[in-house]
Amino acid sequence: MDLEEYAKMYQLEDSHWWFLGKRKIAEKMISKYVTLSPEDQILDVGCGTGGMLDVLQHYGTTFGLDICRTGLQYAYERGFDSLSQGSVLTLPFADDTFALITSFDVLYHEQVGSDLQALREFYRICRPGGVLMLTDSALPILHSQHDEAYHASRRYMARELQDKVAQAGFHIEKLSYVNTFLFPAVFVVRLWKRHVHRNGSPRSDLWSVPPLLNSILYSIYGLEASLLPYIDLPVGSSLVGIARKPESG
Repeated sequence: MDLEEYAKMYQLEDSHWWFLGKRKIAEKMISKYVTLSPEDQILDVGCGTGGMLDVLQHYGTTFGLDICRTGLQYAYERGFDSLSQGSVLTLPFADDTFALITSFDVLYHEQVGSDLQALREFYRICRPGGVLMLTDSALPILHSQHDEAYHASRRYMARELQDKVAQAGFHIEKLSYVNTFLFPAVFVVRLWKRHVHRNGSPRSDLWSVPPLLNSILYSIYGLEASLLPYIDLPVGSSLVGIARKPESG
């Protein structure tokens, strides 16, 4: 991710509809699929500026890892100090450690040379019966300047991500597209940007939104979050999944 995007993320992560929606999705999924005690250890892989750690700390003992020192510095400024710098391809943790591992929009990055290797590392450090919760970018047709600004090298179809999670050894309990209701607008904007903004430095779709519009968009995304524990959505710009390591793993 471009370094300026970390600064933008840090500024907007507590108020922007996209991040607030992702937090609500995390809360709904954890409440339905994961049972945790305060002593259970949780790892947020690719924690960035630490926004999701604010949510996860209410469920257990939380740790964050990111490959970029800039993101970790912002997370430290948020008050988190159980932070590590490292790659998802060689996670610096012992086998069978974490009750919950989260990976929010990580696997699609170009620095993740092998997403299957990353998933196998998640499996290794997940304790038997533990859970992996992940979100990631969906549908290759949506590739745009936003992906380039975030140094993304792939977007997933549901079946592709499902197969890779299963190859790593996890049992998949939930996999759905998300950001469905806003998908037509996202599709049009991404195609427009692809054809209009061909030159210059790539810029992400993350910007400050007027309060009223921000509230409307969050309400729409929040409705999806409330539905996700009960239904799978057929299409969207992102994917969300819950997978469990077998007790015998």
